[in-house]
Amino acid sequence: MHNDRAHAVDNGAASEVSGRPPFNLEFVNMNVASKAEKQMNKKVIRSMAMRSYRQKQQFQRTKDEEAKIRNRARAVQPRSESKRGNHSEAHSQRPGSSHAWTSEVDFSDISWLESASPSSNLSDIDSGCEASLRSASPYSHHSDVDSGFGESPNQRNALRDPRSRDFAPVASPITLLGAGRIDPFRTSSSDTGPYIHELIDHSVTTIWPGFRVRGDQGKELPSAWLAKTYQIPIAMHALLFGAAVHMDILRRPRINLDNPIRLYHKVQTMKLLKEELRRPEKMPLDDIILSILALGTNEVETMVKNTSHQTRSPFNSPLSSAQWLDVYGSMSSVPAHVIAMRSLVGRRGGLESIKLHGLAEVLSLSDILGSTQHMCKPYWPLLRRAIANDAPHSVLPRNLGQAFQTLVSFGININAANVLQSMVDLTFIIDSHCRGINPISDLQVFIEKRNAIQHSLMSLPTGDELECGEISSVCLHESIRHAAIIYSVAVTFPLPPVSGIFRKLAGRLKDILEKSKLDPCWQLYPKTLLWMLILGGIAALETTDRAWYVRNLAALSSALNLAEWKDVAEEAENYLWLESACDAGGSSLWDEVTNERLLDGVDITELPGF
Repeated sequence: MHNDRAHAVDNGAASEVSGRPPFNLEFVNMNVASKAEKQMNKKVIRSMAMRSYRQKQQFQRTKDEEAKIRNRARAVQPRSESKRGNHSEAHSQRPGSSHAWTSEVDFSDISWLESASPSSNLSDIDSGCEASLRSASPYSHHSDVDSGFGESPNQRNALRDPRSRDFAPVASPITLLGAGRIDPFRTSSSDTGPYIHELIDHSVTTIWPGFRVRGDQGKELPSAWLAKTYQIPIAMHALLFGAAVHMDILRRPRINLDNPIRLYHKVQTMKLLKEELRRPEKMPLDDIILSILALGTNEVETMVKNTSHQTRSPFNSPLSSAQWLDVYGSMSSVPAHVIAMRSLVGRRGGLESIKLHGLAEVLSLSDILGSTQHMCKPYWPLLRRAIANDAPHSVLPRNLGQAFQTLVSFGININAANVLQSMVDLTFIIDSHCRGINPISDLQVFIEKRNAIQHSLMSLPTGDELECGEISSVCLHESIRHAAIIYSVAVTFPLPPVSGIFRKLAGRLKDILEKSKLDPCWQLYPKTLLWMLILGGIAALETTDRAWYVRNLAALSSALNLAEWKDVAEEAENYLWLESACDAGGSSLWDEVTNERLLDGVDITELPGF
């Protein structure tokens, strides 16, 4: 048996020399008795079939590679001599060239592409990828890099390890279980290997539908964007880069920053983008905007840098994965890409003028997400087609949100009161859905309403921007605004803790309350202060600010004669509160408050306004 197998392998090697595709043989014993031997036979047969398939594809790809490169070069050859020089420079630049992207910061000469990652420029990535693109890229089936695709030794070991099964992808479209999910007659604009089907399938079936964009005249976002992957090379590479990042994040905590597939499509997108921006008069704006959006919002390196922040969420929102906020909320956008994208959208005539289906909605979502992460106002106005006109609910559970009406003109204006009431209505919809009382019938409409409310919340003016005399207490206004934002990122527009948003908001709310210690508003509205301290204290989990919230809650609850958590939670329901999302974190916080009251006593003089 051993000699036969060795002989078969030698014949395969000889066939490579003779110019035929290699063909290796594996012998198995079909007369087996144990289940273990049967399982081993199945593994050998499947592995042999896939290996033979990949070897044949690799043989054909290697054979035609030089011809394809020459054909592509002739297809994009510029007519003039000057353009030919620029084109040659872009395509002949070696991955290790240090002068490939060294222009001044100017959108016209696309130097913003230097921001390939927070820690390195494009030349660093390009030089670092030279070996990867040759030995571990889609063009090589001999790679030992655990890229998540193919059947590398690391992946085979991972499949045997039960701990890695939670991070394994769903059935691949290139396997028997994925049959029927590949169109064999449709070819892409660039032959990048069989793994492309897995990325496209993941995009069409998982990522793009998750954005919850409503159809327009029978069109849907997956079909509209899928067409771009076959028509426009730059859109194809950008979307495949985004798909590779998405799959890497879903495999958390095993994120490979040196994934050659992801880096390959990132570099190709940048190179093609540089060529497109050299001829702005012929630039397909929607396709370029889509490509820059994919580049700017998929910096997985920023998520790895953020892992020093909270890793356990202090809240339990039922909307944590809606529109992939748990994925894209864990990363930070590249500022240079955001600036370039805004410039191109302005040149297009604004979000309303974008024709590619779903792109304007995803851009608006990215804008709202970025404004929430950075605690600033959204850059673009809300899309007119995304403005919800449904009437608020007339019957609300118990006293939810009723206390805000008593704060009008003193701590909030009419605009802020309307936004807070919209958040109360949204909370009621979520609570009714979770309890099974009134399930959400149209999730797309609900998501649009949620995003519109978050846009309105982040658009509220700060205390310094209000007109003189519009409210009586600026510090109360700012405290309520920040507490409402904490509630939004905890419940209605939930962001992952790895983004550091809870730590940031808890610190800001603490600073506002500390600076307003002498303001008499807290003596007039102590229960409003109680609600703020509860939300801030929950958000301050695993931070140094937690002890400050515990001390002040201990003092305030003692002054209000509140000894049980259920009584405190009832007071919080007069503002913004969702029991299923906030109660666990609040109960844990209250345990610390109780210990503080029993062990150290309380000092009411530490409270703001007391």
